[in-house]
Amino acid sequence: MVAPLDWGLGHTTRCVPVITYLQAKGHSILFAGNQQQCSYISSTFRGIETIYLEGYNVRYASSGAMFMPAIAKQVPAIMQTIEKEHSWLQEMANAHSIDAVISDNRYGLYHSNIPCVIMTHQLSPISGMGSMADNMVRKLHYRMLERFNRCWIVDMPQAP
Repeated sequence: MVAPLDWGLGHTTRCVPVITYLQAKGHSILFAGNQQQCSYISSTFRGIETIYLEGYNVRYASSGAMFMPAIAKQVPAIMQTIEKEHSWLQEMANAHSIDAVISDNRYGLYHSNIPCVIMTHQLSPISGMGSMADNMVRKLHYRMLERFNRCWIVDMPQAP
């Protein structure tokens, strides 16, 4: 299963080379995403199976200065969505015989019995609220990354 974050189509398009590679190796892909993501993937890959996965539905601030406060205000809902998608994966793993998961910044898509990879481009998120808050966010972030078997750092030109 490949499942990108729903914060725009950037995460979805970043998964295209991964899906292409996996299909070339003979793997069947189950793509999980919202309606827009599934439509994009269905139009890009003929015959790929898609399944609806509720998104985070994050709302952005109208100004750059308010970006982090707007995101911070939504953290409880984001954490709840992470818990929901974790429960969702537990159900879907058996129903769809999922044998591996590649998640692009979806932190709830880890499973104790299935190899799970998280793709991310942020190892040290900056809160905009000072170094103490940054350290707290970083610790939480690392704790969440440790739930996965592998972490792929993307958007690095020298990486394969």
